Amino acid sequence: MFESSTRVEIADVNSLQSRLMTKGVMCDGYGIAPKYMLVDFELSTDAKELLLAVCAFADSKTHQTFVKSKTLAKALQISMNTFYKTRKELIEQGYITIEKESGFGGKTVTTVADKPSKFYREPPTPKLAKKYELIRKYGIFSKQLGYGFIPRSIILDTRAHRYSKLIYGFHGVFAGNGTGFFADMGRVSKAKLQFILHHLQICKSTYYKYFNPLRELNYITTYHPRNNRIHRYSFYVLHARPDVAKATQTDRRLYVEEARTTPKRKQKSSTRKRPKWVEYSENPKVKPTARVDIRDGIPYKIAADRESATAAVRQLTKFDKHVTSVKYADDYERVFITFTEALTDLICDGYAPKSTTTKATYAHVIDRINAKFIGDLEALAVNLIGDYESAASCDTIKYPRAYMKSCIYNALVNH
Repeated sequence: MFESSTRVEIADVNSLQSRLMTKGVMCDGYGIAPKYMLVDFELSTDAKELLLAVCAFADSKTHQTFVKSKTLAKALQISMNTFYKTRKELIEQGYITIEKESGFGGKTVTTVADKPSKFYREPPTPKLAKKYELIRKYGIFSKQLGYGFIPRSIILDTRAHRYSKLIYGFHGVFAGNGTGFFADMGRVSKAKLQFILHHLQICKSTYYKYFNPLRELNYITTYHPRNNRIHRYSFYVLHARPDVAKATQTDRRLYVEEARTTPKRKQKSSTRKRPKWVEYSENPKVKPTARVDIRDGIPYKIAADRESATAAVRQLTKFDKHVTSVKYADDYERVFITFTEALTDLICDGYAPKSTTTKATYAHVIDRINAKFIGDLEALAVNLIGDYESAASCDTIKYPRAYMKSCIYNALVNH
């Protein structure tokens, strides 16, 4: 059953290209990968890459594979130390299990768990409780949570960077089954760009840096459909038979001649609830300028606008209650200002502690605040300011803002 997975070799570029053009992108077989693993914020980007590669070589029914570790490391262009470190993360979260067959020369069996052990623990946020319950009941490979196909040829292609393979895998998992208008060309992915950037934790320039080689190799083509001069959503065609000669580095526009089907937007009712606005001003006597809706918690988009992030922090910590004047502040007020500035830095830039190699992104910080401290930021500020003053009385704090950032980060993690 696993004969095709046990003898995996990195193919020659010329032979691979000829097979892609004649037999198609599924020439070396394929595997299935669950959608949830790509949107799991507790998994690092490297862990998602490795898990995609393992799923590509695993059997579609038993989710087991005999592929060697060296083959996966060479296909992903990573060192063995990085491979074992990333595999350890997957094992700790219960996504994969490693077993060795008994007897001399027994092969190593890697199994992708249908119900990982991490989902039997308490979820990090209350919003994930329902998702955890679905996984415990049906599994991550179920139709309720969704899954997609990953061709092995893209994993074995040495021309593509490992981040390019991850982006292709993301589109492949969220693509359709290859029916409809583009059925003769390949499968269609309608994953939005902001959705991909959010879950892969990368910026727009990094995305296109590794997405453009996929277009040059003719793995993917971007289409921008227009209907009656109305710009619709973009979608991506994953070609069934990639041909480098037909590749294009520019997006294609598709004009559809049909009547407008977009329903007319309803007029907003005047009786709807007004959003809770955040107001900010350097001088409390000056009319506020920035406004942000934080009725349902701090939104992710606030990280791109530092002024709005400062406004949200000052509103949630009741800044005007503790600071009467920014220019003529006393010792307590200066520490309170330092707290709000440090928290704004965490929301906009995340935090990279020196003790570990992992980085807490702005999304992790915002999720933690929304889950635990959305109504208690003022109390958290008062407690940390007291700890800060106690530490300052014992020794001189050389970098107050950096010290406050580490205090806030420890409070968010250890609460």
